[in-house]
Amino acid sequence: KQWYQRRVRASQDNKNKYTKMKKFCAKHIRLAKRKYYNVYFERYNSDSKKQWQMINQLLNRNKKSKTKIGKIIHNGNSISGNSNIAEAFNDYFTNIAQKLKDKITCSINPKSSAPSENTYTPTMFPD
Repeated sequence: KQWYQRRVRASQDNKNKYTKMKKFCAKHIRLAKRKYYNVYFERYNSDSKKQWQMINQLLNRNKKSKTKIGKIIHNGNSISGNSNIAEAFNDYFTNIAQKLKDKITCSINPKSSAPSENTYTPTMFPD
């Protein structure tokens, strides 16, 4: 029983020492970080670009990597090469409005004189 009490007391002493050392280390790490960032921002107080780089780094705002497009399928054809892909995107976005307009049908009842009786039914897929 005595060896157990000594062991428990030693464990408790170790735990107290660990807690005290942990607080000591955390305090000094916090002070060192504060000093480092104060010196950094003082050094670059006239360079806002450097300041924002550090702020973004601290907030873990990394630049997004640019994804390169190797090839696309446009109108059933495989297209590669930067200029060809750019032309395909240009073709798609310049013609999409007209293609959608051609697909939409609009029927208005011309016989009705009251505005509430007019029927307007846009449909993407005409019967």
